[in-house]
Amino acid sequence: MNDTTADSEKGFKKRLFLPVLALAVFSTVVIDIVLPLLLTDIAKSFQVTVGTASTIASFSSIIGVIIGLFMALLSVRFKHKYLLLIGVLCICISALGSFLAPSLFAMQIFNSLNAVGSVMVAALAYSILGDFYPIEKKGKAIGWMVAAGFLGFIVGSPMAGIIAPIGGWRSVMLWFILPVSLVCLFLALLVLPSKPIENRHVVRTPIFAGYRQALSNKSAAACLVGVMFIAGTATITFFVISFWKTQFAMDTSTGAVLTMINASSAALGGIFAGRIVNRTGPKTLGVTTGLVTSTLVVLTVLMPTLLSSWVVSVVRVWFYGMLVASLATLTLEQIPKFRGTMMSLRAAFGGAGSFLGVTLGGISLNMYNYQILGIVLGVLGMASITVILLFAKDPYKNPPPQSELKQPQNF
Repeated sequence: MNDTTADSEKGFKKRLFLPVLALAVFSTVVIDIVLPLLLTDIAKSFQVTVGTASTIASFSSIIGVIIGLFMALLSVRFKHKYLLLIGVLCICISALGSFLAPSLFAMQIFNSLNAVGSVMVAALAYSILGDFYPIEKKGKAIGWMVAAGFLGFIVGSPMAGIIAPIGGWRSVMLWFILPVSLVCLFLALLVLPSKPIENRHVVRTPIFAGYRQALSNKSAAACLVGVMFIAGTATITFFVISFWKTQFAMDTSTGAVLTMINASSAALGGIFAGRIVNRTGPKTLGVTTGLVTSTLVVLTVLMPTLLSSWVVSVVRVWFYGMLVASLATLTLEQIPKFRGTMMSLRAAFGGAGSFLGVTLGGISLNMYNYQILGIVLGVLGMASITVILLFAKDPYKNPPPQSELKQPQNF
């Protein structure tokens, strides 16, 4: 009877394993989605300009890059499950702290905790998946996790639109973001397995070993640089709504609807990529979808009408969803012994790429126009796929040396 109960509990945890990781990824994006929607309300609450209030996001971006670099060290020494739980706890504290924040400075501090938690969770969710899933199932699972991130756009926007008019922007933190993160914390604690220590008598891995492996391995370094440049290209989403408003006099409500449709397209693209990545290989799929995505970024700002620009955008984000899934799969298996390090560095390089894209895009827009902005961001995408094409190895076709392989653990 006890064995039956144990087997039933084990089966229950296996069924919830991927949904819990997907929920963790979902929890990392909800504040980032809600914050821009509520930015004017937050500025009014703290009696500052919208530009000043936007420093909440820019400050968090810098913190996110730093934490990503730091997490690359911690993931070598500490169990991934417990680091992920700490990350989710940071998101919980951030939501509660933002609800209570008495000043803009306090809001910056608490939102920075969200950046800390988001980077930890995003990196370690993929690492845990890599530790416990066999390689033939990873692509499909990663596709679902990528979709969960885009699902945040689909759910977060309408939830903020419903809750904020009733209780103000602070109520969104308390009634939506905090419950989601608390549920995630409870389920992760209950369901996610702890990776066993294989041999306690083995000398502990040097804390900088992961860094040395990631940055000295030409293929791994190429993946990180590719992620950085493609994150810069992805900042077109930061500018495209303003482009549509400026060029085609689109209203805000229409923009919200188009954003939700685009997010749905990206989520479906991620799921589709997960189903075909084993057959194509993540490198081939990443280079192909990166080429299409970069081209469509430029075409988005060259179309003569709102409808044509939006249609191009819907197709673009479909391929971008596929691109994110394929690059995550490619990066995860570059150095199997240090998956946590690689995915933490992926978060850091992605944050640096976002900063690069927003900065270059803003300069291009101030000096020229949206068309030049699109070309600049498209060039970043081309740089990304060039680096990956020339220097990255596909672990699905070129397995790493046996000394680097680490078999997935069952739970």
